[in-house]
Amino acid sequence: MTKFFYTLSRLEEYHLTDLKYRMIKYRLNKLLKQGKIVEGNLAYRIGSKWQIHYSLIDLFQAERKHSSHTKIEFRHELTVNMKDNYDVEFYKLIGEKVIVDLKPFTTIYRIERCEDKTKAYHIHFSTNAEYELICSSLIGIGIYLDLDILNNKNTHISKIDNNGRYFCYINKAVIEMNSSK
Repeated sequence: MTKFFYTLSRLEEYHLTDLKYRMIKYRLNKLLKQGKIVEGNLAYRIGSKWQIHYSLIDLFQAERKHSSHTKIEFRHELTVNMKDNYDVEFYKLIGEKVIVDLKPFTTIYRIERCEDKTKAYHIHFSTNAEYELICSSLIGIGIYLDLDILNNKNTHISKIDNNGRYFCYINKAVIEMNSSK
């Protein structure tokens, strides 16, 4: 298990929840009393500051709908890795084209460098667009670049089940990032 924890103030600061600090603190006490969180491995206190494991972030979401939201629920993630010696500018071009193609949906991308011996770059996307729209965007970009991006064995599209865990994963080694907002 990855030891990645957030303080209560960081949950609000990084917009990982719609709740404000005071409500996050109240929710933590409520979850502790209900037994849904047990003080120990996943939630513990250092002095007066609580440390919350990233896998518990989904427990700190708003229970009622607010009139304005700061948190975006992404539905799909996309990873493109051409495994050849493409540079950051190539992946930046793909990122900008995907953002334009998927408007009015919110899309963000992050470019990372692989940790293996190739040191090749790859790109991660998060979007709330539909699966079919993502595929048609990749087909169009593939035609423009004369590459088969969609059928590449290193292209991966899937649903995001846990936004907190996903964002922890894609924020590990960001080189370049942008968003449609």
